[in-house]
Amino acid sequence: MDGHRSDKHVPANSSHTIAAILLAAGNGRRFGSNKLMAKVGKKKVYEHILDKLVQLDHQARICVSQYPEILDAAEKMGFCTVFNDAPELGISRSIRLGLLAALEGEASGGPSEDIFLDGNKEYAIGAAMFVVCDQPLLRLSSVETLLKVHRETDKGMVGLCTANGQGRRGNPVIFDRKYFQELLHLQGDTGGRQVMSRHPEDILWVPAAAPEELMDIDTAEQLNALNNHIGDGTIRLD
Repeated sequence: MDGHRSDKHVPANSSHTIAAILLAAGNGRRFGSNKLMAKVGKKKVYEHILDKLVQLDHQARICVSQYPEILDAAEKMGFCTVFNDAPELGISRSIRLGLLAALEGEASGGPSEDIFLDGNKEYAIGAAMFVVCDQPLLRLSSVETLLKVHRETDKGMVGLCTANGQGRRGNPVIFDRKYFQELLHLQGDTGGRQVMSRHPEDILWVPAAAPEELMDIDTAEQLNALNNHIGDGTIRLD
C-alpha cells in the first residue's frame, strides 16, 4: 500500500515541468535520533531545505516524509505531501512515492500505479529532481543552476558535484522522464545511484557554488562541528 498523500495534487503540465521531490523520511540511525529536527544555526535541518525549494519558480514540489512535523510544514508552504508508511524499505520507497505523486495528475479518475508502471506510458512531467533533506548548506543558486543546465543539455541525468567535478558527487540529481520506469522499480536503500551506475555516459555533473553544499549530516559530531564552523564564520549559511 502506498503512503497517504495530501489533498494538494501536482497537476499535469508541459513536458518541461520538473518535479522537485524532497526525500525526508530517513531514520537517522547513525545520528542516534531524528537528525532532521536538529538545529543548524537557528533553523532545523529540514527547514533549511524547505525554505529554498519553496522559492523555485514554475516547479511542482513534493515532500515525502514519515514525520508529521515536516509534512505539516511542507503542506503549509504549498508542497504536495506524501506520508511514507514504510521508511524501513529504504530510500527507494521515498523515490517511488514521490514520483507517483508527481505523476498522479496524469491519471484520469485518480491515481493508478499500473498506469505509471506501464512501459509505454508517455509522461507530461518532463523530469524529476530528487533533493535529500540533510544538506542544509545547499544553496538556492546551485539548485537553480542545476535546473538551467538540465534545460540546456541533452544528457538524461544532471547532478551536483564539488568544484571542477573532482571529489564528491551527489544530490540533487535531475532524472529525465526516460528514466521514470527504472526509478519506479528501484529496491533497497541505494536509490537513484542504481540508475546512474547503469548509464554513466548519460550523466552531466555541475559544480556547486561552494564545496560544503554537498555535506550531509550523518552523526551528532558532524552537526556539532558544522555549528562551530558557522559560529566562527568559516562556513556561511545561504
